[in-house]
Amino acid sequence: MPTRLLLALIVILVTPLGLIGWLSLRSVGQREQLVREQQTLLAERELNDIDDAIQLWLGQVTASLGRVVDNVSMEQPETFQLLTRSRRSDPLVRDWVAINSQGDLIYPTAPALSDRRRVAHHESLIEMAESRPDALRLLPSEPTPSAESGSAKVPMAQSISSSLKSRVVPRSSSATPLATTQATPMQQTWFRDQGLQIVLWWPTSSGGSLGVLLERSAWLARLMDRLPDVPSRQQSVLNTISVRDSENKSVFGWSVRGRLSPSMDAAMPLVSLRLKPPFSAWHLSANAIDIPSNLAATLAVIAPLATIGLVLLALSVYVATSLRRQMRLAQSRVTFAGQVSHELRTPLTNIRLYSELAHQDLEQLETLDQCERLRKRLRVIDQESERLSRLVSGVLEVIRDQSRPRPPRKTEEDIGPLVSRIVVGFREVLEEKQIDLRTRLEAEGIGHVDVELLEVILGNLISNLIKYAAVGRLCLIESSMRDQRLVVSVEDAGPGMTAKQAQRVFKPFIRLNDSIEAPSGTGIGLTIAQRAAKRHGGDVRWVKVPRGTRFEVSLDVGPLGRPGQEGN
Repeated sequence: MPTRLLLALIVILVTPLGLIGWLSLRSVGQREQLVREQQTLLAERELNDIDDAIQLWLGQVTASLGRVVDNVSMEQPETFQLLTRSRRSDPLVRDWVAINSQGDLIYPTAPALSDRRRVAHHESLIEMAESRPDALRLLPSEPTPSAESGSAKVPMAQSISSSLKSRVVPRSSSATPLATTQATPMQQTWFRDQGLQIVLWWPTSSGGSLGVLLERSAWLARLMDRLPDVPSRQQSVLNTISVRDSENKSVFGWSVRGRLSPSMDAAMPLVSLRLKPPFSAWHLSANAIDIPSNLAATLAVIAPLATIGLVLLALSVYVATSLRRQMRLAQSRVTFAGQVSHELRTPLTNIRLYSELAHQDLEQLETLDQCERLRKRLRVIDQESERLSRLVSGVLEVIRDQSRPRPPRKTEEDIGPLVSRIVVGFREVLEEKQIDLRTRLEAEGIGHVDVELLEVILGNLISNLIKYAAVGRLCLIESSMRDQRLVVSVEDAGPGMTAKQAQRVFKPFIRLNDSIEAPSGTGIGLTIAQRAAKRHGGDVRWVKVPRGTRFEVSLDVGPLGRPGQEGN
């Protein structure tokens, strides 16, 4: 196809299709953007409702613990017993902590040094108390280490003991009441062990403070119970909801499928909302469900544009395909005519040459040696005539309309001698090319064969071997009978071919090697052989072998008779 014509077709096709596609995408994109904005607003509203529900639950917990704090007073002997009973009975309480006005931890008391686990936990409570809100924290003077200690090493148990004694005041040394001054506690977030810990602090009238460390697993479980369950919310626009920590790791979450899969958890959230204190280190992330598009509205926009595009595409493809087919056919005919002319010139030249030499020999014929020389030249004329006849038959096979094949002209033939005669006819040509001819001809019986088609098939296969596989120095021809079918194979020891190449070689005008060094040819030898075989009710196929190439011919020869008897 000319370049200008091709460019014109491309412009005619691409311009309207590009415009149609742009308009369609813009319309659909605007609609999706509007839907997404609406989803975002609804999702933000739902996440705010969830945050409010968390704060409501926390207020209930604070009120419950505040009632315990209201009953705490040093004027009553059972004050610290009340805190101990609260810690044991309330699963939400992990530890109560009491700090006096000097900033010393007076509850819980220091454990025995032999219990390392409790000592470590008591140390962590001291750290928690030291990091309480600034409004509650007083800075008492702490004793400094003795300068007389020198460089002597202090044992670990002794070091822990001195630390606890310097920072903890025994319960009996304090007589200050712990009545709180406000009902709303101060909140403290403390990162320890598994992560976020929540501490509530109440200031006392004496200048001290009372705190409670909530049990993480308990408040986390209650928090999960009070959050909305996505699968049960029929009106929700959210597909997934997850609570994430400060490192953006999912603490827990839900989806409409009942479980938050890793792929859903890793997806970019539609909305993200930071929670109110004391959960401000965490945030809620949510993704909206895929709202089904309005199919009718979408089709109303896209259908007319798509129809125009399809019509233009179909017309362009039809025009381009027709032009390409016509131009390819014309080019193939021109190429074929040139190649066939070249191929026909060689046998005609040889026929004329040897014909003239034969006439000269007839005029000078005197001895038997001259007679033998004349016979050789006449054999060459005969071979070239047969070659020309096969070539003409092949040309007719190529140019004949394949939709209306001409039926074969079958005659009763003795198959064994027939195949042997055709093969022997190529012996001299193979010997000239130094190719070893080996045969294993086992086919026998009387069958119905089109001799001309069989000669065309075998002639093209052997000629193909001589041109492209002579380097293997081998031509193996085998014949046999299989269920009223004559099977003849031609095998060489040449370079061979791949399965992908074998699919192409039967197409007309296809040559695997079009280089200058490649043997001359038209590229229709195997095409002629296959079409002739199909006319005879058979086929030619490539068979994979360890070395070289093998083509197998299968022809329908009808019911077989025995040699010397009439066929059925």
